[in-house]
Amino acid sequence: TSPAPAITRGRAWGLVAFMWVAYLLNYSDRQVVFSIFPILKSDLGFTDTQLGLTGSVFLWVYAFCSPIAGQVGDLFSKRVLVVVSLVLWSGVTTRTGFSTSAMMLLVCRALIGITESLFIPPALALTANAHGPKTRSRAIAVFDTAQLAGVVLGGWFGGVMAQQGHWRFAFFALGIAGILFAVPYFLFLRGTSEEAAVETKKSGGGLAIATLIKIPSYRFLCLVFPAFTFVLWLLYTWLPNFLYEKFSLSLAEAGFTATVYLQAATLVG
Repeated sequence: TSPAPAITRGRAWGLVAFMWVAYLLNYSDRQVVFSIFPILKSDLGFTDTQLGLTGSVFLWVYAFCSPIAGQVGDLFSKRVLVVVSLVLWSGVTTRTGFSTSAMMLLVCRALIGITESLFIPPALALTANAHGPKTRSRAIAVFDTAQLAGVVLGGWFGGVMAQQGHWRFAFFALGIAGILFAVPYFLFLRGTSEEAAVETKKSGGGLAIATLIKIPSYRFLCLVFPAFTFVLWLLYTWLPNFLYEKFSLSLAEAGFTATVYLQAATLVG
């Protein structure tokens, strides 16, 4: 087949915009649960251990699935995968709102870990491929700000809905929004090439880890990043509940305060 035409500058940044919205929903959907811990205790009988598992179950499943998702992203259409991932995790998010027990909600958290893991490898590849050396770093940096905004949106929105007695609606609204967004998202991506704007180095086939593990900086990052994530997710998971209990903030205030200052500082960095 003949190669797709080179992507225009406007379309390249349009792709960043569409990816940004999808990534915003990605992080909102995983963050929203942490702002409703008191309600989960009263409505579904969660223990503190089970509340902690809402974060760790997601992370462990996401961690184990991510390398597999990277391999899948190299075998199938990246444009299709990012949309399929969005629809699947949005569907699971909607299903989370129907949970009637701690176990049911934790199963949904595990499923979100599986479905969301399919998004980042192809999304980053498509974003990088659409931009040449002059704008690639900037494009990925802009794309990554969606993570910061998504944490704040999920934390605030979950708290607001729980405070008003509609915590299930937080999951319904975010899930349905993702499913609806998948339509224009897919239509836009249909006209986007999956080929890189500049030549990239191939791994030579097989498992990418066999090549990566030989790179000293990669091995170093494998040690540093878990330590960073360990602290980050302690804050993501427990800070809203801590502010609610320790300083008597409302659920909405706790969800917003626990996220906006951390993410604003990250944005500056």
